[in-house]
Amino acid sequence: MSLLRMKDIYLPVTDLERSIAWFHRIFDVDIEKRQEKTAQINFGNHSGIIVTESIQLNDYAHIPFNLESSNMVKSLSKLIQKGVRVSKSSITDGFHCFDFFDPDGNRIGLVGSEVPGHIDQDENIAVCATFLAVREIDKVIDWYGDTFDLAFRRWTFTGGAGYNSDTYEHDYTIKYAASNFPQWGGIALAETPKMSRLFSRVYTIQASDACELYRKLQAKGVQVSKLQENSDNIFFEFTDIEGNRVGIIEVLSHCPSVDGTA
Repeated sequence: MSLLRMKDIYLPVTDLERSIAWFHRIFDVDIEKRQEKTAQINFGNHSGIIVTESIQLNDYAHIPFNLESSNMVKSLSKLIQKGVRVSKSSITDGFHCFDFFDPDGNRIGLVGSEVPGHIDQDENIAVCATFLAVREIDKVIDWYGDTFDLAFRRWTFTGGAGYNSDTYEHDYTIKYAASNFPQWGGIALAETPKMSRLFSRVYTIQASDACELYRKLQAKGVQVSKLQENSDNIFFEFTDIEGNRVGIIEVLSHCPSVDGTA
């Protein structure tokens, strides 16, 4: 049993059609409508996010995810030319990052090498990391470590990117911790000066055995939703120690019921 990869990353928006048009105009990306109020924005390297129309947005204390560019010079110039609001840049040891804002004011990170391989190099924008803001990072590390047998590495970052401060710009030092999944992505925590429980599901993680994990979480007293199964997958949600809802999915055709019957 293990968590394999970050599967779906969600971004609530108030107007789906407006957001679809905006992402296409800014990044020239392919967009796949999933359901009436949901669409997948496809970036490079087979990565993407799911935008979902919602009457209430998530109050992100920290950017929910980073996009990565192979040409940060070109990306920053293009966003400014297209009238996108951007934060100040932070450049450290050849690493360049800044944040930009979508039509709903969601703050999203963009990162990459300070200097591209060559000036005309393609941007190849791709999703590269997700983040979850927390109040007490040590407490949350212990919870995820005990619940999912995860080990975390820690670091700090000072600068204007990442944290969604009330003053728009800041120079706070943020504590981070991350645990990578075997196939792609991982859980990255950010201890921020302010933090609110998110309204919508944060993301969905693919697991090798959703049913076994479901039983394990139940035994540990973790709040879980009803286990759902169809011909394509098995799915449930759990609520973490800070009240955030996270999805778990297994891509299989059959799963025994939780009580052990077929």
